[in-house]
Amino acid sequence: MSGFKVKRWLEYVAVLAVLVGFANFFWFFAESITRFGSGDALANGSIVAGHYYIYEKAHGALVEVSRADWTWSRLHAASVWFLTFPLTIASMLYLNWSPDRRARFRGPFLRSRITPAGSDHATGEQGARPDALISMASLFGLVFNLAMVGLGFVWAIPTLGAFGWIWTGAGALILVVNARRFLSWRRRS
Repeated sequence: MSGFKVKRWLEYVAVLAVLVGFANFFWFFAESITRFGSGDALANGSIVAGHYYIYEKAHGALVEVSRADWTWSRLHAASVWFLTFPLTIASMLYLNWSPDRRARFRGPFLRSRITPAGSDHATGEQGARPDALISMASLFGLVFNLAMVGLGFVWAIPTLGAFGWIWTGAGALILVVNARRFLSWRRRS
């Protein structure tokens, strides 16, 4: 396999990892709230005399659950925090800061050949603008980042403590980077 094909394949794998990571996180988040009252067996579970409990933060008490629910909650929480979350972060970093990114934007679904100098490789035209799809994706990214930072302040910091501060700080940093990128694109258009 040539280097170009490997890079292209890695881009698709990275996008898939990001999509799976976000889907798994929001599934876990929704499940934790609806089934277990804002708790999970990994962080808030205990076994006492053969009975399985999850601490429900909404009610401030331990609630007995079945062994299957307790095991599922523990496995799902572990899959989020120790598997899909790190893979999602690594994939986003790869997509955002890969060496090829400096030469041109190379998302697998958004193809634009904009160079930092502003020339379009396809037409040789100077000052080419990003297409509407990239602008809309950037705007969606800003809205999503705002939601993630808001979720950090409302849920992650009170619930997760130090990790919530890390979550919110990382979200704010990504928001600043994306806002700068979006505003620089808007100035060029």
